[in-house]
Amino acid sequence: MLCANKKEIPLQSTVGSEEEIQLGKGNCTVMNRCGALFRTSGAAIIMAGFAALFSAASGGPSGPIISKMPNQNSNRESGAVISLPPIPGLEMPAEAKSTIAAEESPMKELLASASARGLKITHDRKGYLFPIGDTLVTWTAWEGEPDVSAVKAVKSGHVYVFKNGQIPVGLSLDDHATAGNHATKIARDSAGRIHMAWLDSGRPEVGDKIMYRRGVQDPVSGAIQWETGPVIVAAAAWDSHVALAVSANAVHFAWFQAETGRYRRLVHRDGAWSFEPLRDTKATGRAWDNGPDLAVRGDDEIHLLTAEGVYAISNNGGVSWTKEKVPVPAGASIKGPALDLDSAGNSHVIFTACFRNSKYSEWHYNDPNGAYWELRYVRRQVGGAWTDAQNVLAAFPEWSDFRRGKITGTDESWDSLADWADVAVDEVDNVHLAWHGPVNTHIFGNDEAYYTRRPASGKGSWRAWETPSALYPKDESKGHFFAYAPSLCTDALTKLVFPVVFFETTPGHPGVPGDTGDQVFNSIFRIVRDGILEGVPIELTSMAQYGMSTWFPCAAPRLFHHANGRTWLDVLQTTTTPKKNDDPFYFIIYQRREVTDLLQRSRQGSKEKGIVCSM
Repeated sequence: MLCANKKEIPLQSTVGSEEEIQLGKGNCTVMNRCGALFRTSGAAIIMAGFAALFSAASGGPSGPIISKMPNQNSNRESGAVISLPPIPGLEMPAEAKSTIAAEESPMKELLASASARGLKITHDRKGYLFPIGDTLVTWTAWEGEPDVSAVKAVKSGHVYVFKNGQIPVGLSLDDHATAGNHATKIARDSAGRIHMAWLDSGRPEVGDKIMYRRGVQDPVSGAIQWETGPVIVAAAAWDSHVALAVSANAVHFAWFQAETGRYRRLVHRDGAWSFEPLRDTKATGRAWDNGPDLAVRGDDEIHLLTAEGVYAISNNGGVSWTKEKVPVPAGASIKGPALDLDSAGNSHVIFTACFRNSKYSEWHYNDPNGAYWELRYVRRQVGGAWTDAQNVLAAFPEWSDFRRGKITGTDESWDSLADWADVAVDEVDNVHLAWHGPVNTHIFGNDEAYYTRRPASGKGSWRAWETPSALYPKDESKGHFFAYAPSLCTDALTKLVFPVVFFETTPGHPGVPGDTGDQVFNSIFRIVRDGILEGVPIELTSMAQYGMSTWFPCAAPRLFHHANGRTWLDVLQTTTTPKKNDDPFYFIIYQRREVTDLLQRSRQGSKEKGIVCSM
């Protein structure tokens, strides 16, 4: 029940490229429209990621195409057009730094990446120390030598600096670009390569598309070297939210478009990456706020679950599909289904069963709607039989339908809702769930995030669901407000679970009379040991103080352990820019969070200072 600044945007054609980048085994050749050509070593299309940023892998939907970032404002002088930096943001180079100089890398390269068809360009921030947050920069294009020739164009735009550990990897103008939380958006392969995908939607003159990027982390410094810029997987629609999965020799993508689920595979053969053809699964199921879920066993067995509960399976790498329906209780509709596979290949499916929606024509955020949504579980066995269908929260009356049963002291008009669930099955087949719901407010959208576990009791059997725990309890005296859409990461080595949540940083709620709806969000993660929350919320992002909001942080399904002992939690999230700036973009942020020290602490040690979530 997450309020969003969502708007319908017509599908735009992805036509006309600013530059084409061809990705091969070793070297990368880049050609821009001026005919300039340069060559760089294979995995080093980095130059801080700015000069050769937007790329498309060979074999893309229409060949290797890319669209330029739209200009923020009109050029003030005739005769030339200044194109602003492709991704006008960067990560602070070191954790201890609070500013970065205009002449310091990678800020130097970012500022120099503005262009105007061969004209020399200067900017007005020479000698300036850029702080974390946004800074307005003005670029000037000159007819000849700067400062002594005629001015051909002047253009301004904001440049953003993010805290160390947060890397701008792409753009979108959709706060749901990394929704929904149930579907993986970022994962590592066995070699440690980082794969990520998101929806680039709503940006003027660009067109909606599924994007992908890949990089490698230096095990000593923790820095990322990018093997690609943002690659176009396929042209898409405004609501084509993507799911990603990684197998030994392939990266898998699934999204919804033109009424059916679409699938594409990026394969790694003989040291080179190439896209296979786009596949139409014919599995129906559309939702404006999230997309399908995806799981794989090896390179060729693919499980896809649509928003309408159509379960599609391919055993030949996506060439052909069989389809069936997830069983849903009579009188209910399905919402936000998610899946994960256990060690035997059984599929564990979780979804919201909507038995009763709002009694009003539109949902109310400031009084109960009389609605009931149930958190449901069902398991698909390897042979195809569906079994063990149940209400996950049946044993917990606070989550029950208040219109039935009439618990003492309750009101039948209250909302009882469980929504935006994520499911993860760990290496010993324990089933982990996280979701949000208004269990304490009983009003739609006034949510808190929760976690529960169903321990495995043996091969193919499980115990009862454990008592739900609040991941980020609302406590206005501590500045803790509503929390949403948890995403789960598990770790085979330590047996720990890491739920990630984003939360409101101020009171109030969009939709409430008198509320402007200008909420900004930060994010935290928790540590779960043996089904029990350990310690306190741990800060992940805190950009709200700069007017920047973290939406839908999606955790990688597993922690990554380097051979040198360092361990990382990977998260991909959407970060909106301050509303006052009226930027034609939001950022896609890859956040790498080292958790080595946290894993080494005892349960009591996890409560030590230094990991408390700061507001």
